[in-house]
Amino acid sequence: MTGKVPSFSPGSTVSSALPGYVALCLALQVHRLTSGLGSAPAISVEGHQDGGIRVVCRSAGWYPEPKAQWRDLQGKILLSDSAKISPEANGLFQAEIAIVLTEESNQKVSCCVRTLLLNQERESEISIAETLRSDLESEKEMLRSDLESEKDKLQAEFSKFHSPQYHPV
Repeated sequence: MTGKVPSFSPGSTVSSALPGYVALCLALQVHRLTSGLGSAPAISVEGHQDGGIRVVCRSAGWYPEPKAQWRDLQGKILLSDSAKISPEANGLFQAEIAIVLTEESNQKVSCCVRTLLLNQERESEISIAETLRSDLESEKEMLRSDLESEKDKLQAEFSKFHSPQYHPV
């Protein structure tokens, strides 16, 4: 091995024995990660939150560490509700971001995951359908109805405690 630069591949084992010494065995773990263009972002609707619809975007298999963001139709960056980039067991990265879309917000958004270093990106978009909006309206009406019912019960209880029958003179 003298005078020669060794080349290692994943899982290589190098051994050397010097006269009068114990044989030396070295196992190297070599990772050859140059870049990983991750999966297409998967967007899912995960229910109602804070008067809107919570939408989550996930993409895995990225290297180096990516950035993820929501954009509107004009490409303007939207504020995410949460964002998490985490390493996977294989040395690649996974991105997960969420946003809450309200009636006032854009109804068509895209999730973009990209590596700044290599300028690679993947993008998926979602359009919140009218059915989801009507579901939200139905839920609002149901909550209003429940609130009115509770209010009526409380007023009846309040009236009972302030009636002349409850406080005889």
